[in-house]
Amino acid sequence: SLLNQDIRFSIVKLIYGSPYFDKKVKEDLLEQEVLRDNNSETSVSVKYFCKAADYDPVKKKELWEKLINEPKFESISLIEELMSGFVRRDQADLVKEYVTVQFFEVLEKLSSTNDRKFMGYFIDYFSPFYFIDEEIIEKMLAVAEKLKDYEVSRRSLLENADQMK
Repeated sequence: SLLNQDIRFSIVKLIYGSPYFDKKVKEDLLEQEVLRDNNSETSVSVKYFCKAADYDPVKKKELWEKLINEPKFESISLIEELMSGFVRRDQADLVKEYVTVQFFEVLEKLSSTNDRKFMGYFIDYFSPFYFIDEEIIEKMLAVAEKLKDYEVSRRSLLENADQMK
């Protein structure tokens, strides 16, 4: 076959978050590839990615609230898959509020209760890279200053702000 399983899963991930494909078609495609891969660890990760990538504002809100209020509900590797699927350029309309407003509002709370790995993923995946302007960069720097007691979070924010300049 010209397409190995990794490429097939990449295609599923691309399609899954799109509003242009029927939900049933996306679900069937995902299930077909999971079965093809014998429900491997990789296919479980892809399911988590797709759960977060779904073009559904209600599911985005529920997932966000779970990540913020129950951040240890799953293994860190599966939490990372959820985070990586949540923010997509083709879903800017769905994620803008989360990454430009709520992200900044929850950073101190999350920094005080989560380990460096969780915070590193959270800041990397939810930093507002798709919405860069001077105001966002200034906000990143101001929040980093407020997080001086949380070195990992502070440093990650400063590094991401530097990348945005």
